[in-house]
Amino acid sequence: MTNVNFSLSVGTVVPRDVHFQPLPAEVVEVMPQYRGYNFIVVREDIVIVEPSTYIIPRRGVSGIAAAA
Repeated sequence: MTNVNFSLSVGTVVPRDVHFQPLPAEVVEVMPQYRGYNFIVVREDIVIVEPSTYIIPRRGVSGIAAAA
C-alpha cells in the first residue's frame, strides 16, 4: 500500500476493509510472540496487526524488518 487513511502508530485500529496477509513462518521463528498475527506493507514499512482486534501492537511497525 502506498496511501492509507489511518495512523501507523502503536494502538491504532486498522480498518477492517484492509487486506492482510499472515506473517510468514520464517518471521514467527524469529519472533514467536507474533504467531497468528497478520501484516500489511505500507510504503516500505511492515505493519503487524493483531488479528482479533485489528490493532497495531507494540513493536508492530517496522521493528520486524530488522529482525527478519
